[in-house]
Amino acid sequence: MAKARKQPRRERARSKPTVAERDDVPSAEPFFHGGAPGLVPGSILRPAAALGFDVSYNAEQTMYDPNYVYLTREADVATAYAARCVMPVVGQIPGTVYQAQPLGLVEPDPDYGPVSGVYVRAPRARIVSVVRTDVTLTQREQTQLEGPWQIWG
Repeated sequence: MAKARKQPRRERARSKPTVAERDDVPSAEPFFHGGAPGLVPGSILRPAAALGFDVSYNAEQTMYDPNYVYLTREADVATAYAARCVMPVVGQIPGTVYQAQPLGLVEPDPDYGPVSGVYVRAPRARIVSVVRTDVTLTQREQTQLEGPWQIWG
């Protein structure tokens, strides 16, 4: 029986997934997601494209990619997004704010480049807890919650 050859240390280090690539490593800080109601801890947030939703924004004004789940480190920002929850056929409904753990590589949301770390995206996320349900806000209230993090330019 041949003895297995040990990999050099450099190769072993490169073959291990980074923290951002592993699904089982919790983030040091909480992330939040504002969206549709009805999810429970352990549920997986999947991108709009994977769910078959046709979410379209004005392509000239946004770099939104339906192949990602969008998260924020600010619960107020997630609350503002939850208030914009729209379901196919039904239309606008009260949303829910979740604490979520990103799964896969976390990267900055390109729509908010200079606001480093507040807005991020990942391939998927796992619901950790339900933070707030039945979120309905006026446009003014939404702006007040996310205003400190908005970029104008």
